[in-house]
Amino acid sequence: MLVCFHARRAREIVPVAVVTAVLVVADEVFASGGLIAELEGSEVTIEARNLVVTAGAEAKEGVQPGNYVLLSVSDTGTGIPASHRERVFDPFFTTKGPGGGTGLGLSMVYGFVSQSGGHVAISSEEGRGTVVRLYLPRAYGVPETEAADTGSMAGEPARRETILLVEDDTEVREATAALLEGLGYSVLAAESGEGALACLASAPRIDLLLTDVLLGGGWTGTRMAQKAAEMRPGTPVLYVSGYAEQGPADTDAQLLRKPFRRSELNAAVRRAIGSRPQPVTQSNA
Repeated sequence: MLVCFHARRAREIVPVAVVTAVLVVADEVFASGGLIAELEGSEVTIEARNLVVTAGAEAKEGVQPGNYVLLSVSDTGTGIPASHRERVFDPFFTTKGPGGGTGLGLSMVYGFVSQSGGHVAISSEEGRGTVVRLYLPRAYGVPETEAADTGSMAGEPARRETILLVEDDTEVREATAALLEGLGYSVLAAESGEGALACLASAPRIDLLLTDVLLGGGWTGTRMAQKAAEMRPGTPVLYVSGYAEQGPADTDAQLLRKPFRRSELNAAVRRAIGSRPQPVTQSNA
């Protein structure tokens, strides 16, 4: 199969601090076949240019006014069906069969870019192709080499509560952490029960334990919650499971089923944190 690639770049591209997102989206677009053209003789164009967003068309689409580097990847392939367009950035969404992919790559891109104050947009037409646009915020006061090497974040949203995420699957853990950080939470990620115990013992603040029901190394979400209750009484727990037959031992516990949408994750987190008993304050009356 012959696919032609074209690259276009402005002469002076300002530094940005979301290199990780660029690498992830490139891998997803070129390797997965989920967005890229699959027709013989199709073309893929990668373009990068500086962009100043004012109160114009981009702002109306949800891009905040400011200085960006616009990275766009377009193809002339089959396009994305209308029924799939609103879900391409949802965690775990994939049109591939078993073993064909987790559906986490693009959700990670969305999380990384949102976390750094950027924006992701996609447009597609069946039979004509797809365009993915990443609006990457400019990194002010950071030399270009430093921005490229360190991957420090620019325009990072204000943090709210701190979530301890316990998940033994590396890809799922990284994608979920990126989503949570994109929503404004501070995340402590642990791949094992032992790692989570270390966080419980040392972290200055933990507002929620978010744990998979089944963990490796003889750990379960229920055991993890029991340890959290011993070490930090009153810490709310939100369980996650991808299997209908699996759930926490406590039937009244809060459970989020995989696959979930970004909005469903945030709603479940808000409910769980909101369930935490509020401290009683002394009345002056």
